[in-house]
Amino acid sequence: MREVHHLLSEKLNFIHVDVMTPDRKSLSLYLERQEVFGEESRILDSDHKIIGETSGGVYYRGVAIGLPQSLVALSIFEDQLIGVISLPVSGNLVLGKSKSSSSTELSLNAHVLFYERDLIAKMPFSCGTEEISQLNGEQQLSVQGISQLPVYDVRCRKVKVHLECDYKLYQDQARSVNQVKNYMTGLFNVVKTLYYNEYIQIEISDILVWTNQDPYLHTTLANIIYHYAGYRKDNFTGNITQLISTFEPQQPGGIAFVGTICQNYNGQSGPHSFAFIYNTYSNFPTYSWSVYVMAHEMGHNYGSWHTHSCVWGVNKNSQLDNCQPPDLGSCASGPAPTGGGTIMSYCHLTSYGINFSKGFGKEPGDLLRNSVSTRSCFEDLVSPQTNRTTLSKVWEGDNLYLNAAPKLVSYLYDWFHYDYPIPGEDSSSLKINYSGVYKLAMSNRCTNFSKSDSITIADFQVNLGCPVRKGKRDSVISTLTMNADDAESKDSLVFPANAFNAIPAAALDILVVLRTKIAPIGSSWTQSVTMAYNAPIGTNVSNTNYYPNEFEQYYFSGVKTYTRILGRFDPKGKWVFFARDLRPEVGIDAKATQEIILTWRMPDTVEVCDIPLCEGQPRTFDAGITGAQYRWSTGDTTQQISTKTQGPLAVTVTKNGRTSSHQIHVTTKTIHYDNPRVICANEKVKVGNHEYNQGGIYIDTLLDRDNCDSIITTRLTVKPVYHTFDSLELCYGDLFLSQPLYNDTTVNSSFTSDQNCDSLHTTFIHVNAEIKGSASVQIACDDEGASVNYSLSGGSGGFTFLWPDGFDQANRTQVHSGTYLIEVVDAAACTWLDTLKVANYDSIGITALIQDIKCAGKNDGRIELIPVSGTQPFFINWSNGNNALVNESLGLMKYTVYISDQNGCKYENIFEIRSPGYIFIDVQTTPSQGNDGSAKASVSGGVPPYKYLWSTQDTTDKISGLAPGDYSVSIIDANGCTGMYFFSINRSTGIENVQDHKVMIYPNPASSLIFIKGWNVKPTSVAIYSSLGKKVAEFKQLEISDKSQALELPLVNITAGIYFVEILEGNSKIIRKLVIDKS
Repeated sequence: MREVHHLLSEKLNFIHVDVMTPDRKSLSLYLERQEVFGEESRILDSDHKIIGETSGGVYYRGVAIGLPQSLVALSIFEDQLIGVISLPVSGNLVLGKSKSSSSTELSLNAHVLFYERDLIAKMPFSCGTEEISQLNGEQQLSVQGISQLPVYDVRCRKVKVHLECDYKLYQDQARSVNQVKNYMTGLFNVVKTLYYNEYIQIEISDILVWTNQDPYLHTTLANIIYHYAGYRKDNFTGNITQLISTFEPQQPGGIAFVGTICQNYNGQSGPHSFAFIYNTYSNFPTYSWSVYVMAHEMGHNYGSWHTHSCVWGVNKNSQLDNCQPPDLGSCASGPAPTGGGTIMSYCHLTSYGINFSKGFGKEPGDLLRNSVSTRSCFEDLVSPQTNRTTLSKVWEGDNLYLNAAPKLVSYLYDWFHYDYPIPGEDSSSLKINYSGVYKLAMSNRCTNFSKSDSITIADFQVNLGCPVRKGKRDSVISTLTMNADDAESKDSLVFPANAFNAIPAAALDILVVLRTKIAPIGSSWTQSVTMAYNAPIGTNVSNTNYYPNEFEQYYFSGVKTYTRILGRFDPKGKWVFFARDLRPEVGIDAKATQEIILTWRMPDTVEVCDIPLCEGQPRTFDAGITGAQYRWSTGDTTQQISTKTQGPLAVTVTKNGRTSSHQIHVTTKTIHYDNPRVICANEKVKVGNHEYNQGGIYIDTLLDRDNCDSIITTRLTVKPVYHTFDSLELCYGDLFLSQPLYNDTTVNSSFTSDQNCDSLHTTFIHVNAEIKGSASVQIACDDEGASVNYSLSGGSGGFTFLWPDGFDQANRTQVHSGTYLIEVVDAAACTWLDTLKVANYDSIGITALIQDIKCAGKNDGRIELIPVSGTQPFFINWSNGNNALVNESLGLMKYTVYISDQNGCKYENIFEIRSPGYIFIDVQTTPSQGNDGSAKASVSGGVPPYKYLWSTQDTTDKISGLAPGDYSVSIIDANGCTGMYFFSINRSTGIENVQDHKVMIYPNPASSLIFIKGWNVKPTSVAIYSSLGKKVAEFKQLEISDKSQALELPLVNITAGIYFVEILEGNSKIIRKLVIDKS
């Protein structure tokens, strides 16, 4: 195999190889060498350390001679060949080393060449891209729009691909980094050829090989891509990255994020893809399968969907083939593929198969090329530049060239005047004949443009300094007005055939201009109209995405006109225009008026004028046009002459067969002027841009357009003025000369003196800073009063406060509701007035209705509270535990109530329930000798007046005519309280017993001890009651041997006061009053 070793060492650029196919057909392969690595590519481990060399293989692409649609990719290594031959009809041929061969040297016996179709089993490829598009809620199913470029529809850029090989692939390649590199570059060489045939340049940026266990999942495809993207993020070199594994996941195949090339990882997606590949199948290498998976998933990153997705066609709602039901959208079944499916199809699952010679197909290929052309992350393969042969000013007829750089043999050159490709100009140099904007296109299966170069060629016209009369401008216009609606509309105009040739021969700046006026209708927007146009055949001027209104504001719906210069050419013929409005309004959305304008101008005319000599000094005149022949009326032949002769002066200039003449009249002009001035000391003199206020001589030069500048000599005399000063301090806003002042100022007052120079008086006025104040009011219940704190700024400090009641501090408490006028005075006697409004919470106001006890000893007292102010709800707490406004069943005592309202205001008061005393009855009797006894009732306690009811039915306080016997008397006071007294009328014996029922208590008032002595009384029990009827002591089972014996009773734990002593003897009761004094 000397030839192979020769190729590895010599790396020939072109080779010719003959092969025999399995069906005994001879193929001649024409191959061209290509590189799969870039200059900075690396072989890395998982720590990004370099672990191998990128050299070692030679890579070729090409075709089978006689089969122009074929594709060949061949990679040559020391121990193996890796290749794929794709034929338009027969399909894919795979060349590779058989797995059963153990040879470590290159041998044809160790290799097989077979048709992919001859494999018994079909590879079970599944792409999970539609799964993650559904997970991400994909709404925009249609592919992105394609923007056409005039030469090639793809820019000359290279896409850098980062390949990451997992640990299983490393193990399958005998744990050899070099074998992994050879295997992957052999596959990538085919992938690169597929993309090269789509006019897209790709190269490997790095190959990262996991030589230890990698961290990646091997479950579902969706899990794999999300995990890989989350791990790798943007930590790779290149535009896209692909994880490649020989570890079979749950769904054999690959997965990628769609349209993410040039996108940074955002936590959800990025320029990431995954490809599961087979090493071999039944000892046969499966390179075509692996190439298909890798190229397919990369295609998703560029933005392509599957060919069976309903996103293709004119309306972006059709399938490209019928190899599978739609995975996105819903549409009719597509056509059957002819000769096999394309890279983005699923035709490998059908009898059609995948045919690499068909590449990606037209629509997916356009989308890939557009993605490379319109996105900004790629590196240009070439950056065209234009260089002028001179940077000096040029005139009509001058030899000016634009030269292209770089000059590359493999590239074609196209030159444009505005949008017009200049016919016949395809070299690296262009002669410039007229003004305009030029640009260069360099193409080699792709196109890059230079920056525009705006060149102005001056009219061949001499001007010695006179005004120019502009030449006449003229034009021919053809107009078309068309509707712009939801569906695309198409219309055309025909520009006259003889218009261009009828332009005068001397005309300049001949240009074709497109003028577009957009007039929205109803609520449509100016920005929503899109257009396209095709110029007549032969001009090669077209624009499939004309959108001059792209940057108008949304919602703007005004009429707007846009102008685009197309270039210098004959616009005769049919112009076709397209228009569409993107907003689905009812009815016609807009009117688009298109005008093709052929415009030109006639040469300018230089007038004859007078040009002065500056006070007879010589003046230089310049013919202007350089590098010409000159003939002056003075006989001079140089470009410039100097003269001081008045009169006619003419020159004729000849260059490159062109002639121009100009004549002027030379005059003279005075330039020195004397300017004597007298001013007062407070005045200024302005000369040109200078001002003077000091005496002296000043010289100024005033520029003139005729170049004879005037020289002004100013002799300035300044008369003095008298200047006096004083100062004044005012408060902020005080009036001075009827004007309020808010800032420090200086006021100058002038007075005319006898010398006509005003005397000046300057008053320096200091305006004290404005006093600013604010009150912080902490309101409270009005009975407590609010807290007011004033904060002040400005003024001159030393603030004094004056409240309406004479209070003089800034902070104050117990301020009740009301309006207060506060005056603040600072140290400069400046005042600040503030109207303070205080609105406290209402205090709790209570009206109490008190009902005392009617009868002693009862608990029928009642207190009813009626709120008259405060904020409900009220919270009530009585000292006896009641919580209501009405407190009933009250006994004789004092009651405290605590009330709070919603605002926290409080009320506290003590109410006393009073009671009348017990009704005490004492009856004085006289004994009866028959029917002459009497009784008189004495009543105390209760509430007078009293009503009497004796057992005799008498109702007065005294009764008589009583016979001996037992009687009673009932007393009813004013409250209806009752008392009863029983007594007896004794029979008179002739000697009156004055001691009957006579009882004496002594001492009275008493302190700690009393004695009760009675006559004919022998008490059995004694009780002591307070004046309120409460029993405070009781003595029972009293034993007295003699009715005349005094009874001794101790007064223990009885406080000072008035008491009543109840003495019981049998059924008789005697009540006496007792005063206890503890002093």
